[in-house]
Amino acid sequence: MRLLSHLRFEANIEVSTFIFNNKLAATVKFNKPLGSFMRKEKKPSINDQIKERIGTEKFLKSLYPEAKASHNSVMFLCPFHDEKNPSIAIYLNTGRGKCFACGRTTDLVELYAVKNSVSIQEACKQILKQLGGN
Repeated sequence: MRLLSHLRFEANIEVSTFIFNNKLAATVKFNKPLGSFMRKEKKPSINDQIKERIGTEKFLKSLYPEAKASHNSVMFLCPFHDEKNPSIAIYLNTGRGKCFACGRTTDLVELYAVKNSVSIQEACKQILKQLGGN
């Protein structure tokens, strides 16, 4: 085996070419997991931006003043059906939740859209505007 060349790209990939059994061969070594080269920087979701900038509890209480917070969730009347007792729980750490009466799952953006009678797209635009235009 005779080494022909050894190249290093951005200190993350090494390529070596060589002759083996009278044939040209190559090895490629990735110094990072392969997926990390293909992954783009993920932009935070609107739910994440709400949690970081306003806080899930504060955001929900601005929409639903009757909402009651516990140690890890906020409960209030489900906007998807008529009821007298709070049955929807939105978890503070995720901004997502579920109604225990009708089984509907939802998130902060959908709750905003329902409360303000707008589409999900319009809700996203309005929330981003409130958050500072991201």
